[in-house]
Amino acid sequence: MLTSRPIAFLIAGSLSLGMLAGCTSSPTGTNQNQSGSQSARAQTSQEAASVSQTDQSMNDMEMVGEQQSNFSTQAIGIPQATADGMVSATAIGTGLPVTANIEVSATAKAAILSLTAEQKAALKQRTQTLTARAGTRLQALNEAAKKAMVRTSVANDFGGQTVTMTFNFTAPNGNTHKSTMVRAYNGDKVLVASTLTISRSLKNGMTVNMLRTRELQADSSYKVHAETTQTLPNGQSRVTISDKTISATGAISGTGTLKRMSGTSISKTVNITLGGTEEKAATTVTDLEAQTSAKVEPTIETGTATSATVTTAGSSATEVTVGADLDATVTAS
Repeated sequence: MLTSRPIAFLIAGSLSLGMLAGCTSSPTGTNQNQSGSQSARAQTSQEAASVSQTDQSMNDMEMVGEQQSNFSTQAIGIPQATADGMVSATAIGTGLPVTANIEVSATAKAAILSLTAEQKAALKQRTQTLTARAGTRLQALNEAAKKAMVRTSVANDFGGQTVTMTFNFTAPNGNTHKSTMVRAYNGDKVLVASTLTISRSLKNGMTVNMLRTRELQADSSYKVHAETTQTLPNGQSRVTISDKTISATGAISGTGTLKRMSGTSISKTVNITLGGTEEKAATTVTDLEAQTSAKVEPTIETGTATSATVTTAGSSATEVTVGADLDATVTAS
């Protein structure tokens, strides 16, 4: 099963912790309107930070996968599985099977053949630069992944290797992480397509299920599709689906939706806009009904946002402080 970490938010200024926690009261008139507006602003801020964090969690695992799929098991002391050890996983809430035999589309195969040597070199350099900039932050995660990883590598039909990795480790606080990653490279070690599932399970009962696919395009951009299901201990959940393009220069553009769920019923759908760059991604959640929008912009070095810019129709923007339990240190199980 796929799962994630809790996010604790500190709402500054006029947004109260009681509102964020969903505490109810019965103000009347203007006070009631103000309370509703503040509650909507708090929830939108929380959701923007949550979407951003889960997206960064998938970025982090992809960067770890890039480091660990270097085709040299002896160099990093990873046990080599046989072909029979190929694993299969299903992303909970999506119904999409993820297997070691990743299907690389004709579009992606054609793209890798059409790219120039300069474009291929630029793609590899950008990946190396991003990984280096996040290196200090990802050190503990990378070390745990190496210790807990089983990897297979097989030749693919477009001149490269398809690498499958599974990870299973536990954080010191008892939260567990399981993931399966399949990354298909061409003969120049340029990523052509990948599939990633992550399952995180917390001791407090929260789970987050993540699925991401990435596919190379003819202009050396990547198309990225992601699905996340976050289930809270009280049984309520959020289901996020998004699609974005990462350009040849690392610029991000995309959209998605977040559905607030109560059991199997959708209580509300809010919109997601993705922008910025790989170095500083921008995630905006907009509640059209409440006319409230919140934007967060973490950097690749921090991995999480420290504040959100919140706007409501008819009022000026407000800076809101957000925080997250990052499970920064992990140990292999």
